[in-house]
Parts: sequence; C-alpha cells; structure tokens
Amino acid sequence: MIVFELITNSARHAFLSGTGKIDLELFTTSNMIACRISDNGVAHPGAVPGRGLRIVAALVSRLHGTIDVKSGPQGTSSTVIFPMTYNAEA
Repeated sequence: MIVFELITNSARHAFLSGTGKIDLELFTTSNMIACRISDNGVAHPGAVPGRGLRIVAALVSRLHGTIDVKSGPQGTSSTVIFPMTYNAEA
C-alpha cells in the first residue's frame, strides 16, 4: 500500500503539464530495507501534504520505519526505511 500510494501521488500531482518519469528503487542492508519512489515532475507551488501522505506515514510507523520526502525543481523523492524483520509485539 505504501508503494502504491507514493506512485499514485507522483502520477496525480507531479505531471500536471504533461508526462514524466517515476522510478522505484529498493536497497537492503543486513537489517534494513529502503524503498525510494522518485519522479522528475514539478509539484504545484504551495502544495501541502494531504491525506495520502498521512496514510503512508501511519503505515510506515506501524513498520517501525521512517519516511523522508524531498521536493524541488528536479522532482520529488520519497524514501521509506524500515527494519528487515518485523516484531508485531514491539
């Protein structure tokens, strides 16, 4: 759901004036997984995070992870990092 929502956000908001590119990258270490969704679009000036990013943040939190969103003239990049093993009791 996290990946779906981040890709949907890019598709809906980054390419208001045409087409663009969305990349998905996965990285692992011995104990962490990082997933980065990035686009080369331009967000609407003054755009504020909405319901979709609140949902993503809640899901990431349940995985004991973090999310970092960076936007600029070259596009937006959202990186989610979470532990490779999940302990539901923690």
